[in-house]
Amino acid sequence: MPPTPACLAFVPGKTRRISRISRAAVGSWQPMAKARTVAGYAIPGIIVFFFWMVVIILAIILLAFIVHWAGGGVLNLRLGHFTLNVGFT
Repeated sequence: MPPTPACLAFVPGKTRRISRISRAAVGSWQPMAKARTVAGYAIPGIIVFFFWMVVIILAIILLAFIVHWAGGGVLNLRLGHFTLNVGFT
């Protein structure tokens, strides 16, 4: 049997069938490294991360304001001997 090049491999379960190992398409990592763009300017990922952190913090503050406006709340949690009493306005 002649030696096979490195790019050829035997397919398991197939007799005398040689399959070529396909290489990744050029630019196959492009969707993973796609930058966010705004008006044609690329935005770094760290900026997008901090933007979403600020949005989440503002949402928590808004939720706290709504709970305060509605009169607050009380949490009485008892698990066996453990007791947790929390009240907030």
